[in-house]
Amino acid sequence: MRSSKVISISCLVLTAICSVISSCSKVNHGLSKETKSAYYQKENSTYKKKNFDSLMSEVEKTMSSGLDTYKGLLFDKAFVELFDHSPSYYDDVTRLLSEQDVTNIQAIICVLAMQHLNLDDYIKLCGFYIKLNDRNKISEDTIERLIGGFLDIHIIPENYDDPKVIGVLNAFKNNRKTSATLKTMIDDILAGK
Repeated sequence: MRSSKVISISCLVLTAICSVISSCSKVNHGLSKETKSAYYQKENSTYKKKNFDSLMSEVEKTMSSGLDTYKGLLFDKAFVELFDHSPSYYDDVTRLLSEQDVTNIQAIICVLAMQHLNLDDYIKLCGFYIKLNDRNKISEDTIERLIGGFLDIHIIPENYDDPKVIGVLNAFKNNRKTSATLKTMIDDILAGK
């Protein structure tokens, strides 16, 4: 009984810590999408980029250690580096996603880390995931994160009426492997829900 109370309290503390970290992110959540995008583009123009492969290796180790949730990645310095500077690592991500031996873990890390891209780059990123899905290289969970977002960043749902976003959503929806659950999620996004 006592150990279950300790576990419950530990879970509450961890949840509170994740909430604080999320709310203390560099993004000012009261800003428009365009302002946020401009902020990250400017922020990354003076950023001294780190070695992408080394950062990915560190994040993969963290993922392999058995995270309870993806929010746990916010405690990984290498992931935060990629996440906070998404535009700077976009070319590296697209290079990795183009490789034949890309893994689902690498693909999910890239989805979660690239949340500060502008809409056009994010749409291009989605194109890589459409190809990976066609080659059976990614899980449906990866697609859900790609189109649903991470933390409180929802690039696709916030732009549900953009013709390019509609095209991406329909490409996933019309894939014969797409589950009924994912099709419902896509329909909800297309309906602006």
